[in-house]
Order: sequence, then structure tokens, then C-alpha cells
Amino acid sequence: KGEQVHRVVRVNSNGEGQPYAYYVSWTVGVSKSFTKSKLESMPRIKLLRENGINLTEVKQVLSAHAATARVASELGVELGTSLLTVRRLGQIADGIVVDVLDGMYNPKRYQYAMIMSID
Repeated sequence: KGEQVHRVVRVNSNGEGQPYAYYVSWTVGVSKSFTKSKLESMPRIKLLRENGINLTEVKQVLSAHAATARVASELGVELGTSLLTVRRLGQIADGIVVDVLDGMYNPKRYQYAMIMSID
């Protein structure tokens, strides 16, 4: 509350130039801009650290949502197409959420894989 939030919208494409991911993020505490060239050349987590934002935990929820007109246009899918979605809540050491990222993925061009250890 009362803090300035830095909003970034970006689209990632594969090696053939086909868009597969649409991201919207909101981050508190950004003092150095997330420039287009920096976002294209380095991991986002590194940009956060350059701004003194050291995430200690990220909670993530996977789901599916229908593509809005804007997202459908950017990802080259039809309006209402089911997209794989992720919401990431990044916290700093005191448990405060300072980074929220919503990712929407074209399921024909992106898969989400996990490896889970079993004790």
C-alpha cells in the first residue's frame, strides 16, 4: 500500500519467431528500469537482484484460462483458446510479496515439466 509498482508486459517467442508466452508482472522496489534489451539478454531474476530485490520464496499456481482478445492476438491463437497459466508470487525474507507474475502460454508451443523427488 502506498508503494510504486513497476509493471512489465512482454511476449516471448521460440527460435522460429513464434510467440508462446505472454507475461504481465508487477514489482515493488524497482529503482533501475527493466529495459527491453536487459529483459531480452538476461534472466528476470537477475534484474530483480540488480534492483536490490532478493526473493527468498516464490509460490506458484498452475491453471488454465481462456485467452482474452489481446492475449489471443499476441500469441496467435483464437479468442477463448484454453491457455496454460501460471501465477507466481515472489516474497522477500520478511514474507512480503513484492513481485507478482502472470504467465499465459500457448499449449501448442509450450509444455510445463517438473521433476519431483520421492523420499
